[in-house]
Amino acid sequence: MTRFLPIAMACTLLLGACKPDDDPKDDTGNPSDDTGDTGDTVPDEPPSDFVSGSYRVTGMELLNTGEGFDLDDDGEVNNKLPAVLTLLDLAVQDDMSRDGLNSTIAAALKSGELVQLIDATYAERALQYDLLLGAVDELDVLTLDEDQSYDSEGVPYSRFEGVFLDQVAIDLGPNDVQIPVTFYPDEPAIMIPVWQAIATGEATAEGTTCTLGGAIPVDLLMVQVVEPLIPEEGYGDQTKEELLEDIEQLLSSESVSDIELEGGLRGISAALSFIAEPATW
Repeated sequence: MTRFLPIAMACTLLLGACKPDDDPKDDTGNPSDDTGDTGDTVPDEPPSDFVSGSYRVTGMELLNTGEGFDLDDDGEVNNKLPAVLTLLDLAVQDDMSRDGLNSTIAAALKSGELVQLIDATYAERALQYDLLLGAVDELDVLTLDEDQSYDSEGVPYSRFEGVFLDQVAIDLGPNDVQIPVTFYPDEPAIMIPVWQAIATGEATAEGTTCTLGGAIPVDLLMVQVVEPLIPEEGYGDQTKEELLEDIEQLLSSESVSDIELEGGLRGISAALSFIAEPATW
């Protein structure tokens, strides 16, 4: 075995002499700091040059069954709200059907009784999209209702966080939001709770459009929406307490509340769309 040692050493020296120098030298023969990287790498540009936008909603519609989003990843659209509204319509005096509510919403937006505002900002590839409540005074001046739009810490009750997919397309959520709505300026807003809410649409300097979907928790729906709508004297031959008990039992059934939320809570799937134009306040 020892007679091969000189041959092995010679081969090692030969290969070493032919191997490229991994540590380049400068003109003095010393190691060079030049790795070939100029350091002029250009970061990827954000998908949109949008910075901010303020808008007033001019149209809003509760979508029909079959329209909206697949919220539970079963391959089918979830939107039980229209069917639930048909049931609620039997228990209250006001028209609570989807068509009835859409007519009420359209009339309120046109008259200024309902003023929905949107404030959107985009920075460092992060989009904040806030749904706010406003008002119009006697001089037709648009104002922001801060008390019913923001919590005690100054955070909007209805804030979506998302991204721009390209120059105009936006993708929002999921976020738990409470959308403030009122049809009577002198009365407190009704807070519409929407958990796991997502939205898609567009935002430009000329306006914004969105389709929004999520789950309305049954317990919050009862306290914040249904209870205020039922008159204290009840309806028909039932007291208010009897009506509330019957409605909650109905809404809590799995055939009606189709979305399971954290903590074992039940939610009713819903979807709406809106369009808004630039506004200042």
